[in-house]
Amino acid sequence: MPEAERVLLATVMNGEEASLLEGALRAAGIDVVVESRRFSQEPVQFGLLGDIRLWVTAEQEGVARKALESFQGEPTFAEMPPELADDD
Repeated sequence: MPEAERVLLATVMNGEEASLLEGALRAAGIDVVVESRRFSQEPVQFGLLGDIRLWVTAEQEGVARKALESFQGEPTFAEMPPELADDD
């Protein structure tokens, strides 16, 4: 069986953001492939040589974009009204 065509969903510059987005997409049932092109010589990062790409199947692209927009649109703790913020 041929492998599904993949499309580039997002490009980020750090591993933490890539991990968060990957987790959100996987939680939504989306198959995601993370490609790291990270290269650094401390303390310098070399621009596009350090990007991390998230790929999804062409079939799941629309759902993945909506999930990504939803995740990135979530309010941060600082933006939440006090009655909704859980400060335990």
